[in-house]
Amino acid sequence: MKRTQRNSLVSILIALTPLASVQASQTETVLYHLGAGPTDGLLSQSGLTRDSSGNFYGAAPAGGAYGQGAVFMMTPSGAYSTLYSFCKDAPACSDGKSPGPLLLGTDGYLYGTTSLGGPSGSGTIFKITPTGVLTTMHAFDGSAFGPVGLVYGPDGNLYGTTNEGGSDGVGTIYKVTPGGVYTQLFSFPTPKGLLLLGGYPVGLMLGPDGNFYGATQYGGLFGYGVIFRFSPSGAYTVLQSMGLHNRTGAYPSGPPVVGPDGALYGTTYLGGQFDGGTAYRITSSGAFSLLHNFGNGDGANPLAALLLDPDGNFYSTTSQGGSNNRGTVYQMSPSGTVNVIYSFGPSPDGANPVGGLAKGMDGSFYGTTMLGGLFGNGVIYKLTHP
Repeated sequence: MKRTQRNSLVSILIALTPLASVQASQTETVLYHLGAGPTDGLLSQSGLTRDSSGNFYGAAPAGGAYGQGAVFMMTPSGAYSTLYSFCKDAPACSDGKSPGPLLLGTDGYLYGTTSLGGPSGSGTIFKITPTGVLTTMHAFDGSAFGPVGLVYGPDGNLYGTTNEGGSDGVGTIYKVTPGGVYTQLFSFPTPKGLLLLGGYPVGLMLGPDGNFYGATQYGGLFGYGVIFRFSPSGAYTVLQSMGLHNRTGAYPSGPPVVGPDGALYGTTYLGGQFDGGTAYRITSSGAFSLLHNFGNGDGANPLAALLLDPDGNFYSTTSQGGSNNRGTVYQMSPSGTVNVIYSFGPSPDGANPVGGLAKGMDGSFYGTTMLGGLFGNGVIYKLTHP
């Protein structure tokens, strides 16, 4: 989403009051209350990434030693350590600030982006070792800014989007080699000043056909975002414009994920029958199905990606709703049946999960909340697999 929207996410989540759910059946364990240490990352919005040893890594856009975000590690037992604090040379912040989701690389590095900071203040692409040695791979120069996430391409390079910038100012698609060679591949166009092809992209995923799929936060025929396909050769295709008479949902939460049938599954933040967001299925050719309407007692306003479990169901979080209007963890079948398996609050177990879930080696789910906990800065939690 636009940087101005992302920066106001805390106030939006506090203000929203969707319908509450009464379902909560799983055991949650708070492993760590963010803010307990002076250099902790705070307000985590991007979930966790697990390595082959069972340790979890995450990033937070605030906190750290200099207040501009941090990368952290947590063991399965809950031992927390800050690996890197951004903005060491404040106020320049040449190493970036406000880091986003991490990608575990095939070379053992963790790769990520910062949405702000760098020499021009437009964000960076970085890699970091599990011991906390950070290398800035690319600093955006202002012609594109606000990078959002990274994925591997079929050629072994990393691909991502910027939320703004490009020739028309509404975002780009780029690739960067593991050595840091950066190439802009696509600039979202605005024919006649209109966002008919989408604008302000929110990330990519690699499909089973070798193409990339993603979503934009705005634009399309109805103004509420699009789902698109982008080929490695640079061909861009809009598969679906969101927002048609509440039949699709509005403002996609991020790129879709591949389901057990090879189709793509995703969520929207708003829209649908109750305006609490939706879940959808779309094929690589653009055949679209609305699977679920959030906001009717089963959580609302999902922002996190879906996680496909070996049991064939999807698991994820909603940032609002649930028994205490503080968000939920839910299970969804490929046909769209949603079951709330945990509701956050009112005890200090965390509130408003924005990031998705990671599966631990013990079969449990692990995640973060943006708010709540003993210090109000979020928690890292473990949820028993249903």
